[in-house]
Amino acid sequence: MEQLAGELRNAFVTAFQQNPAAHYRVVDKPTANSISLELCLVELNPTSVTGNVAKKAATFVVGPAAGLAGRWTKGSVAIEGKLVDSPTGWMLFQFADREQDKMTFWTLRDFKPYGHCRVTFQEWADQFEKLTRTPQWRENIKDASIFTLNPL
Repeated sequence: MEQLAGELRNAFVTAFQQNPAAHYRVVDKPTANSISLELCLVELNPTSVTGNVAKKAATFVVGPAAGLAGRWTKGSVAIEGKLVDSPTGWMLFQFADREQDKMTFWTLRDFKPYGHCRVTFQEWADQFEKLTRTPQWRENIKDASIFTLNPL
């Protein structure tokens, strides 16, 4: 859990550092002119590797109908976060989201307990960074797709 929380933090840091259009930059510690993003993983259910191996094997016997068992093998991850004014501690913004493993034809992430949540971390980070530079009244930030063709 500690390692995954670190990966979540790194995804958010990277989203701001790699985008030249970012309106905010990451600092090592709060200052009088900073805001702090506090993140918490509130749910972490791993993908069932054993279930996905059995499901994949069943496709050779039962055929595509074996894919219907997929909903019992899906993992999920949920996050809560808040943006806080560093000097005063006042909460400026609060959010929460929960995602399940994406629907796929076939992906290596189905055979890694936390493979799908790592993709979700990056999607959350990219969405949040975009939110910080998008006036809400002008454009909605699109949620991540529930389906992917990316096998990695």
